[in-house]
Amino acid sequence: MQRFGNEAMEKTVNGLGHLLGLMFVLALPLFLVTSNVRVAFNTQLLYEVGFDRHDVESRTGLSSHQLTVAAEQIREYFNSEDDLIKLRIPFGETTKGLFLEREVLHMRDVKELVSLAYRFQEGLFLFILLFITLGFLVRGSQFSIYARKLLIRGSTVTIILVGTIGLLSLIAFDPLFRLFHELSFSNDLWILDPTRDYLVQLFPLGFWMESTVIIGI
Repeated sequence: MQRFGNEAMEKTVNGLGHLLGLMFVLALPLFLVTSNVRVAFNTQLLYEVGFDRHDVESRTGLSSHQLTVAAEQIREYFNSEDDLIKLRIPFGETTKGLFLEREVLHMRDVKELVSLAYRFQEGLFLFILLFITLGFLVRGSQFSIYARKLLIRGSTVTIILVGTIGLLSLIAFDPLFRLFHELSFSNDLWILDPTRDYLVQLFPLGFWMESTVIIGI
């Protein structure tokens, strides 16, 4: 009776170990992607290079300095406690608000999504750290062999996932971008007028496609 009980306990422990291992394999690519998203949203150079590549100065009529100020304020907004963005650009001796109400409200939705990605990334980091720490505490040096196998599998999944998304982005980024917005937002505030709204003039579709490729790389 005791032997059967020990076997059942061993199967349970092994099953839990395999489940945690699978979670680690899936957590690795998600952690890498969300980490790169976090870095991208906080990299001033990415904004400025994108503005330059897509000739945003001509598109908006704003100077290079004004665009730099806009990028700084947008980056700061994603890391602030502010509910609504208060983007103001210098015009001579005064400043001017750049976004209309619809753009401001959409930026609030974007910030909520970005904040969710940040929290998800932090949770994944905590899980990975605890998994590796407890693995070495429970199994000792033997865990290094198991961890190496999981890292190889996680790397393989990462390459497949990023490669697939990258290929689809190059082939059909426009419909994928639209689908992403339809699934991520419960309203249509993201549908803006490129002839009037600065938000889509600052960040045209090509900007997001190139940013996606950079994150993948």
